[in-house]
Amino acid sequence: MPPPTPEPDVPRPSLAAEIERLRRRLAESEAELERLGRWLESLYFDLEAVLASRRFRWGEAILERGLKRLLRRANRGQAWAPDHARELMRDYERWRRRRQPERPGPGETRPGPLGALGAAAAEGALDVDVVLCVRDALADLERCLSALAPDLNRLGRLIIVNDGSEAATTQYLRAFAEGRPGVALIENPEPGGYTRAANQGLAAAGAGHVILLNSDATPTPGWIEGLLECARSRPRIGLVGPISNAAAWQSVPRPQDLNGDWAVNELPPGLGPEEMGGLLRRLSERRFPAVPYLNGFCLMIDRRVLETVGLFDEQAFPHGYGEEQDYCLRTAAAGFELAVADHVYVHHAKSRSYGYVDRWRLTRVGWKTLERRYGRRRLRALDRLWREEPTLGALRGRVREEFDRLRTE
Repeated sequence: MPPPTPEPDVPRPSLAAEIERLRRRLAESEAELERLGRWLESLYFDLEAVLASRRFRWGEAILERGLKRLLRRANRGQAWAPDHARELMRDYERWRRRRQPERPGPGETRPGPLGALGAAAAEGALDVDVVLCVRDALADLERCLSALAPDLNRLGRLIIVNDGSEAATTQYLRAFAEGRPGVALIENPEPGGYTRAANQGLAAAGAGHVILLNSDATPTPGWIEGLLECARSRPRIGLVGPISNAAAWQSVPRPQDLNGDWAVNELPPGLGPEEMGGLLRRLSERRFPAVPYLNGFCLMIDRRVLETVGLFDEQAFPHGYGEEQDYCLRTAAAGFELAVADHVYVHHAKSRSYGYVDRWRLTRVGWKTLERRYGRRRLRALDRLWREEPTLGALRGRVREEFDRLRTE
């Protein structure tokens, strides 16, 4: 019997090569999990919108019977779609928290607070126009323009729409615009309403991104770069909003007060808007969460959205108060994503042009218009999505802890 033929020597991979191969596989798995998480976020919001829409319901009778069957199924331990999507999102958030690097301590700072985009943008012009709608409230306007001054040389244009302000505000705006080629002033002799003024400014803008800003808002350093960083983080993002002290669900540390009204959070003593902006950058995990709608006091709009969706509906919402929700829902229906730049802070004095009583009345009128257009159930479902959004809920908790520490000290 002939001896067995010896097998040829096969070179075995070195330990370093094997480690490198495993490292590559781990990186690929991380990227795949990241893509899965984004897909789950998109699925979650799309699923809630479909289940809340009138087209899906096929009438009240069918809806009631279907819900009863779903509840019976849930009682038997069978999860239905929204609950299953929420559970998947919770698992995804737990995974992200485990892999998230530890936040810097109180005395530490992140290198490059706004990332590579901020460093690059600091050297040159930004393809961004800012539209500022003004109706009196001169003290807030002066504060807003003072905060905008460092960005004027880097913006495409600052477009100011003076919507029938009194003489003192009008003279101030004319003096401010004079000699500044990057500032365009549009004047309406009589007030035409916020939505019409916003549309005038948006129609005059030509940059790749346009920021619609209230004149009672106070931006903080790096705010434009931060909004752009969020807008460019995912290809479908069309609208971006910042964190604030008074911007409905975008507010920190609390979105609502004890009466259930939208909160106007006061900053702790010794902490101004600029310091609050630095604090938020330190506490934020830069998740840029997807949300169902955004507050219109500071709203970055992609040029693609303006070309696809158009302008605000000034016929249905002539004075504002509901026009941003309507625009957000139209934008989402066109296939775009809405996101919060959870590392950008813009302070908001809130409704100085109208006052509390007029704001309350206009809010009720706008809400009734939204209910007629989209249905009460769908709007409540969207509010529930906002209320249960985990990323901003965790951020509010960290801000509350920091505020408590500052007040104690």
